[in-house]
Amino acid sequence: MLAFSLSVQIATISRTQLTGCYSDYSSFTFNRNLATFTVTLIPSGNKSCAIFPPGVAANLTLASTPFYDSLGVIINNFDYYQTLQIVFSINSSVFEAGKDLDDFVDETFAVLHIFSYSEITQLELMIFDELKSDLSSCFKNSNLKVTSAGVELLTTPTGVCKLQMVVKDPLNPAQNSYINDIAVSVNNQKFELPNLSDFLTNYSTDTNISFSVNGDTSTIRQTAYTTASLQIQSVQGGLEISLTYPVSNITIASTANFFNPLQAFVILSNYTILAKFDMNLAIQAAFMAQLALTPYTKVVYRLTAQVGSNTFTHQISKTAPFNPNLRLLFISCSDGSENEQELCTNFYKIALDNTEVLWSIDILFYNDKDFVSLETTNLNILTSCFDKVTIQERDQELCASVIRRENITACTQLFNGPLNMVLQIYEEENLLDQGQHRMIKPYSSIGANETQFCFTCTDADTECKTALSMAGKSTSIYNLVVLNATKTTATPTQKIVKDNYKGSNLTPQILGGLILVASAVACILGILTTLRNIKMMKSKKNKL
Repeated sequence: MLAFSLSVQIATISRTQLTGCYSDYSSFTFNRNLATFTVTLIPSGNKSCAIFPPGVAANLTLASTPFYDSLGVIINNFDYYQTLQIVFSINSSVFEAGKDLDDFVDETFAVLHIFSYSEITQLELMIFDELKSDLSSCFKNSNLKVTSAGVELLTTPTGVCKLQMVVKDPLNPAQNSYINDIAVSVNNQKFELPNLSDFLTNYSTDTNISFSVNGDTSTIRQTAYTTASLQIQSVQGGLEISLTYPVSNITIASTANFFNPLQAFVILSNYTILAKFDMNLAIQAAFMAQLALTPYTKVVYRLTAQVGSNTFTHQISKTAPFNPNLRLLFISCSDGSENEQELCTNFYKIALDNTEVLWSIDILFYNDKDFVSLETTNLNILTSCFDKVTIQERDQELCASVIRRENITACTQLFNGPLNMVLQIYEEENLLDQGQHRMIKPYSSIGANETQFCFTCTDADTECKTALSMAGKSTSIYNLVVLNATKTTATPTQKIVKDNYKGSNLTPQILGGLILVASAVACILGILTTLRNIKMMKSKKNKL
């Protein structure tokens, strides 16, 4: 070890041993990203230590593996009172055979030697810390927008990386820390920053950084899930370092206000998923006029959901033209192949009552296989108070029989006060405005044992009659909504049964009538037979 060679040199050169130069609270810090040890010195103020010349050498000897040799550095501007930090770069020559920096875990003890030709001091370092490079936290609040023309990034500097965030100076060959390249990676597609110096200037002045990069984004925009990162290639202390900053807030650009946010939601209940996404009527006419000028042959409706590493995707395709009244996706986990049922069921269990799930709906337009455009929005999550809802169709009324969910605080609070029970009926591809397909019934409260709610139409209630006329159709979807002034819950279903209870009350009367008619017919036939037999007997008597 170099420490032993120093003792030989001391004996030969007879360096003056200087003691008590630094406080025992001096420390050393390891930066794995930069591959450096930094010794922070606290001078004791011992005047005898001020005799060190400007040119000195420093060695740092570490106690633990994998280091075989000491780290060394030459200092040309040393000052006992002013030199408060010494940085040691780690290179491959200091490691034991077959070892590298990944084998270093922790350190508890190190020895620092500072020496010139005639003086030397030794400091035992007992305070150690491992510090991530400041470059690991250079930015915050990064936002990415993907447009049809390219990508737009907006990020806020933290300001802690100003010394590193500098451009290379061609007139300074000794410069060993600078930024080489900055790019945005979106789904592994790279967009190079057009003006590196502007980016770095904004960073140095604590100014929000915004830049755009043009490029083909058609593949990105039609992909269900998007990831992005800001990537920086730098040289720090002569070492090449690659840094990646994930971008969590990603927006795919589409037509502004395309969807009505009040009617964009998803509901989970009884292993079914209902997504509703109304188009904004204020822009519908203008959008349809513009779409008529755009060549397209297919429209894809895609529901996506993501929480952590778990994802769910469901989509349907329709041939052109686009139907603005198709505003529902109803998914039952009992439909599809065994694999599809399993995927749906597993995600349903994860997503039920999980407010962290990000649900979104995409409407994608294609011209044959070529992507044209898309409309997209996130969906609100509505709570369901019922595990199961079955609709019973009766004469001039519909009844909803329910199985309640237990221990749902929002539902308990809702049921204990005044509320409205609303039965909405949707027809999947001919969805009417909400006010034209609903049946409403107010309640002062709902008792714990109430499991059936019936809706009856009056002659004047045209909305109710419209809804009733849609009941029983194979394309109809029913949504039982419970709401008050502050809370809204909903439960979708396609389960409906016909209850012919009024017809069944007439059955005994009808059967009795049929029996009477049959008896009368039998009597008449008997009389006719008897008369015929008498007539035949008289005829035989005359012949005799």
